[in-house]
Amino acid sequence: MELEELLVSRGASIKSLKQHLQVKLVQSRYRMQLAHNGRLLRDDELLGDLRMPADLQLVLLPLCRGRAEELVEAAITKMADEVEALLAVRQDPNETAWVGSTALVAAAGSGRMQIISALIDAGADRNQTDHNGRSPLWAAAENGHLDAVRYLIAAGADTEKADKHGSSPLSVASENGHLEVVRCLSDAGAQDEKPDECPQCSFWLSAMLCTAEAAGMLSTAGASLGLSCVIAQMMRWKLFSGA
Repeated sequence: MELEELLVSRGASIKSLKQHLQVKLVQSRYRMQLAHNGRLLRDDELLGDLRMPADLQLVLLPLCRGRAEELVEAAITKMADEVEALLAVRQDPNETAWVGSTALVAAAGSGRMQIISALIDAGADRNQTDHNGRSPLWAAAENGHLDAVRYLIAAGADTEKADKHGSSPLSVASENGHLEVVRCLSDAGAQDEKPDECPQCSFWLSAMLCTAEAAGMLSTAGASLGLSCVIAQMMRWKLFSGA
């Protein structure tokens, strides 16, 4: 919706105007404060209640730090209202909690789309990792949250960003048997890690888990079919034979 449409819509709110400005200015709506004739405007106020044409003032407020633990905990426990409340007081979404995680990594791991969307709106870094090098996309892929994976890819997340052990979102999704996530990442152009860089490559992990469909997808995504395939067959034989 363009600004002109917002201004003539009696149902449009100050929040919707901030969302419009967020796209145009590439700034978090949570940092925006709008005023009219010296009065601060609440998010739930309607533009139609203002006398038009209206002269609005916009101020970008600084982010605050110090409540990262609360934000991460709210993201983990899926408390969307608490996340919104903390973002509304401009808590920095990229501040790392003492546990070593960021709110977006925690939210992606839990798969709560409302929280993920709010954090992205607040300016959360799509590729910032936790202390283990796990990105938000990695966390979503590990837990099989397909909607979160799609959303993060669309938001510009790096599809090949590996953790500190060299495991990529594609490989961790395969390891956990999340076939739809594997397909989504493959369709987005994600490439598997080189076998020399990671001995537990996604191809043989998929084969170990007997997920033939995932193995086929990973083959087309660039996984090695050489020694890794041989290892895979040996591991599968051991699993089925009980050796």
